[in-house]
Amino acid sequence: VAVRPVDLTTPPHVVALLAAADPVLHLPRLPRDAIRSLVCERLGTSEASAALIDFIHSRSEGLPFFAEQLLYALRDRGVFLIRGGAGCVDANDLSGLAVPGSVRDLVVSRVDLLPPGRQLAIKIASVVGRQFDAEMVADVHPLPTNRAALVEALEQLVDAGFLNADGGLSPPTYAFRHGIIREVVYELLPYGQRRPLHRSIAQRLETRHAADLSPQYAVLADH
Repeated sequence: VAVRPVDLTTPPHVVALLAAADPVLHLPRLPRDAIRSLVCERLGTSEASAALIDFIHSRSEGLPFFAEQLLYALRDRGVFLIRGGAGCVDANDLSGLAVPGSVRDLVVSRVDLLPPGRQLAIKIASVVGRQFDAEMVADVHPLPTNRAALVEALEQLVDAGFLNADGGLSPPTYAFRHGIIREVVYELLPYGQRRPLHRSIAQRLETRHAADLSPQYAVLADH
């Protein structure tokens, strides 16, 4: 079980669980060198600007998921360019740069920058679940959808760092990179839009697994 550090907002049952846990591993926040490695790995570069690394390390306070989403948010906004294998940043652009102060707000800001087709695709996917396949997203999509174009949109969401692709499966299968991303995207959909999607997903599951629904009972209960 992985949890954030205990504070006044931690539910009592989590506090009790941690008290009974043995052993407990306390993971320290990432130092600057680790943030540098994270930045270079996510960008696919051998080096990155010291200004970029310092900014991400300072704003993320060493929290790896926050650092990753902040990096992607800066990339989405065109704050830096990758030239010659390094992330090149104009330090003057960072000094007064305003960025969201929470992971949730960072994810929302990134989704807001997506083209409409990709926004809708990832929102529908969030209703399907943490893991999903392209066929299900296409089947319940409220608009006429070209399946090849939908898969292309999902692959672009993989490139953007929202999703992971489970290669080699047919139909193409994906998963949200982090549960928080899925939760945030799901909450962007009003209840009135989520409800018919859940109904369509349940109906599609019943059709797909008509021969034996029993393994799908837990999934159906979610919808």
